[in-house]
Amino acid sequence: MKTLITIFVSICLIGGCAHTCTIKEVKVLQQENDSLKTQIKGLKEHIEFLSNELELRESEISYWGHKYDSCRVSK
Repeated sequence: MKTLITIFVSICLIGGCAHTCTIKEVKVLQQENDSLKTQIKGLKEHIEFLSNELELRESEISYWGHKYDSCRVSK
């Protein structure tokens, strides 16, 4: 009877430990997930900023290209 109780208690402790470890792993993974979401948000904002800068540069290039063409035509 003592061995049966000892085995039962051992199994419960091992199962409880495994469950606790799983909960800790889930918490760590959730923190990593939140961190990655924050990084993605920052990168999307950076991409949007760079896209706006690219559009500005393209419009400047277009302007100066038309200006150059109009100078060549008038000569």
